[in-house]
Amino acid sequence: MKDFKIFQDCLELLNLACVSQNYLNKFTQNVDVSDLKNFPCGHWGACPSINFLYLHLINFFKRHNLKANIVVGTGHAGSAVNANLWLCGELEKQNRSFEISSRGLNNLIQAFGKEIRTEINPQYPTTLFDGGELGYSLAFAYGLAIDDGLDFLPCIIGDGECETSTLSASWQLGRLTNNRKVLPIINLNGLKMCSESFLSKLTDRELKALFSSYGYKAYIAGANHKELYNALEDIYKSKDLSLIIFKSKKGFSAFENDQIKIVGKTSSHKNPLTIPNSQSKANFLKSWVLNYNINPFLDSDKRKQLISFYKYDFYVPKIKPKKFNLKTDLNCSAFKNLEINLKNLLSFNDFYILDPDELTSNKLGEVKNNKRVISLLNENVLQGLYQGLSQANIGGLFVTYEAFAPIFISMVSQYLKYLTQKQQISKRKNPSLNYLLTSTFPENTYSHQNPEFVASLFNKEYKNVNAYYPVGAKSLISTLEKSLNSKDQINVITISKRADCEKFNNLDGDLLILKDSKKPDIVLCATGDYILNQLNDVSEIIELLLPEIKIKLIYISNIKILSEKFDEGLTQKDFEKLFSSNCPVIYSYMGYKSVLKNLLYERNCRFKIFGFEDRSNISGSVEKKLKYNKMGKDSIVLEILNTLLDLGKISKAEFARARFNTFLKLEEVSIK
Repeated sequence: MKDFKIFQDCLELLNLACVSQNYLNKFTQNVDVSDLKNFPCGHWGACPSINFLYLHLINFFKRHNLKANIVVGTGHAGSAVNANLWLCGELEKQNRSFEISSRGLNNLIQAFGKEIRTEINPQYPTTLFDGGELGYSLAFAYGLAIDDGLDFLPCIIGDGECETSTLSASWQLGRLTNNRKVLPIINLNGLKMCSESFLSKLTDRELKALFSSYGYKAYIAGANHKELYNALEDIYKSKDLSLIIFKSKKGFSAFENDQIKIVGKTSSHKNPLTIPNSQSKANFLKSWVLNYNINPFLDSDKRKQLISFYKYDFYVPKIKPKKFNLKTDLNCSAFKNLEINLKNLLSFNDFYILDPDELTSNKLGEVKNNKRVISLLNENVLQGLYQGLSQANIGGLFVTYEAFAPIFISMVSQYLKYLTQKQQISKRKNPSLNYLLTSTFPENTYSHQNPEFVASLFNKEYKNVNAYYPVGAKSLISTLEKSLNSKDQINVITISKRADCEKFNNLDGDLLILKDSKKPDIVLCATGDYILNQLNDVSEIIELLLPEIKIKLIYISNIKILSEKFDEGLTQKDFEKLFSSNCPVIYSYMGYKSVLKNLLYERNCRFKIFGFEDRSNISGSVEKKLKYNKMGKDSIVLEILNTLLDLGKISKAEFARARFNTFLKLEEVSIK
């Protein structure tokens, strides 16, 4: 166990070096305030235990010749993961300036906290998980472990992280997936940022009983090399669903003196030396460094021997080229087409459906019993699983009600940050995350109305976010095929499960002109299947009552074409041609108006936008719900008539007559 102690010292020296601006040789001499960084980088308290676990896990992988990786969800702990990736040679593969030498180490020390983000992220080679948000590391690990080439996947979980609802629900995945590649390791150091963790209050017997109820055989190991070594060996021989509870004090390896106490205190969480730019801090840091066995680290030959012994190639799933081919049957509804295609996709090993117990409700009941359908009433856990599946190069579709997607929007936002950084560093492209949002606001009760998912994503203006509103069978299936074959995108497909759009089954494309006039008096534009039905009816009413008025009716499925910020966006010339230059446009959207306002902000156009206003606290027909959101047929017809009157296209008498006849007609329809 002597080698483990040497490695532990080396790794912790690397962590301490991250607060300095110079290589560690400096700490054997006089250390001055100027040798320290102005701002402390990262979180230190969890680093000693992460180092302890990493060095045992890497040694375990090498002993048994395992293809493995490690998921780290325990707080930020970036400097610990960074240190291990440098020492085992992975950082040098990605960036030659971080070579395993004194120069490379000095470059790393200076870059950490400046060019290198201190939270675990794609800058850390072989890291497939972004640790910026707590709670879904275990779900992610179970998703990633579906990869056939992976032998073993430890997931280090903070005891504070265990208190999140997502992590608490993720324990069920052991039995649900029956995947024994994943080894959860709870880093039970007793403290969160400011308080004790709940699990630290339980006895060993209570801990074992708790996790036994989830189906895990729990091994408890302290910060003792022999205990952890033996626990890993026992787990390797066992066929049980296993878990390790690693118990230590937070910051357990820290040097202390009469003035400064760190071990087992919340002060160790981030930067244990909180006095900025003081010589006493520099002196304490020097004493701390010299408290370790620094000689093997400073001696070039000994360091090379250590590095050679520690080198390990972490497993990263290989990219599997695939193409999804879907088929459309124009003789049946959009959702029947979808169900048939999903049954076919599930016959392959590289496709999964994630569903919070809504498939039958969403008219997809024939696929619900497939083994590659993961149905769990926890959207956050499903999102974590889905991210793991994507990193394992598995395609998928997340099917949920439109109103419940915002539950996990924060996780999707974090994943977008991950994708953005990954695209700057790596050419590796993974399957996109695809969401099918159904049970839309016009067809559901007030509590189940919230099209916020698209609004939140589009507020961020990421170019790899797409929102599609197909109408009918052909456009739904072609949109899904396009989404499944894309890489590193977030694709949101919104379609109502009850909208009667079979008359539009043969239509397809981001942009459809359904009624055209060379010189229209007014342009009606719709996005959303119920909205298209509604505007189509409105156009027929206007044509019946005011036959001399020329109408152009447009349907936009891909709302990104409205903005020039995106590659798909129409040029200003094409935009003006589509909307007939200065012709007034009535745009009704099956979502929040702010989405369209943001997309159209830099356009020189005359648009009146109708959209969801969160006001339909009634039960009743679709039209009633739209009406309570001030986007019913009456509101749209009145806006058209007022616009035509203002433009001098109709007289006041024509306005009054058309208004009276229109509302009489709408009242008759309502009574029926």
